Amino acid sequence: MKIKKYKLKKPLNTINAILIVVLGILLVFSRQWAGLVFFAGVFVNCLYYLISNKNSSIKNTVYIVCVVIIAQVALLGFYDFTRNILYANGSYVYKSDVEDIINFFENESLNNSFVEKDEYINMKENLLNKILIKKRDVEDYLNEAKMLSRQNEMYFSYVSGIQYEKKEKDECEENTGSIFEKQGPEVFEYIKLPEFEECNLEVLKDRLEEKKNDILIIDLRGNKGGKRDVLIDIASLFLPKGTEVMTVHGKHQKTTYFSKGGHYNFDKILFLVDKSTASCAEVLALSLKNHYSDKVKVIGSRTVGQGVGKSVNKYQKSGIEVGVVTSTWTVGEKDVNALFDYIENDSGGRKFESEDDYFSAVVTILSEKE
Repeated sequence: MKIKKYKLKKPLNTINAILIVVLGILLVFSRQWAGLVFFAGVFVNCLYYLISNKNSSIKNTVYIVCVVIIAQVALLGFYDFTRNILYANGSYVYKSDVEDIINFFENESLNNSFVEKDEYINMKENLLNKILIKKRDVEDYLNEAKMLSRQNEMYFSYVSGIQYEKKEKDECEENTGSIFEKQGPEVFEYIKLPEFEECNLEVLKDRLEEKKNDILIIDLRGNKGGKRDVLIDIASLFLPKGTEVMTVHGKHQKTTYFSKGGHYNFDKILFLVDKSTASCAEVLALSLKNHYSDKVKVIGSRTVGQGVGKSVNKYQKSGIEVGVVTSTWTVGEKDVNALFDYIENDSGGRKFESEDDYFSAVVTILSEKE
């Protein structure tokens, strides 16, 4: 079938054709309002071709519509492709995200006394004046700001889409093959708690429902923390209702979190910790130790000592996340240094270099008479 070529004979036709191209380009930068205007322009043009061109057939008009729609799809595909290549999976950050990061840092940071310094102001202006801002530029900004604010805990990291998905319960169940799992079931309950996420809470509840012993070992080795709400819920499984779990000291106020009650009772609870144990894991060990004293033992290597709280903002379109120190925490007016003392006393000077060292310490502690 031979398709009759359409010629732009009238100035209005030329203007309409240019309008479609311009709106298509605008669509690349704004998929919302420009997209609606674009389709409206296509519809008006189609009507115009049908009415004004006596020599054009319906097939020619349909041909024009199809070409325009294909062009629209191509533009959308180009937009998504370039956005992922340049931003989410690439080297650049949306300027709107950079502005939000700066506001987040200046307003929420625990120590923001430096924001009026000329050095900081110049650094911020130089960043915002860039036409295209790279992730490396943002990271350099945060590192410099971290030095000025003396906040060693602030961080910048790349994230991928999967980290925005909620983990399922079966993804949190961890069979470590530990010596504790192989030799301990008849003597104690052993639970590995790798992080503080909702699915870890569900797994822990299920394990506690099936408990057969009155001795509990909670393995916090390698646990770098997680969500504060999950921490409170886990602590509530062991602490009486109304008992302080932690107090968060923010820039403008402090908030105390209490146990919700409904706790499980054990004759003895042992926490296993190491040099990677941090944040929420440290709070959990300290809160139970602070309340139960002799009933709870914390053994292992000295923990990270992360006595601060962070707020984390995730920018999925740019593929980054930024964390800023916004608070410190205490348990019964004790900070993380109190946990160090408990670890040293409960460990009895032992060295923990292998799994056997931990198991040997547990056996010794459980064999001791009260």
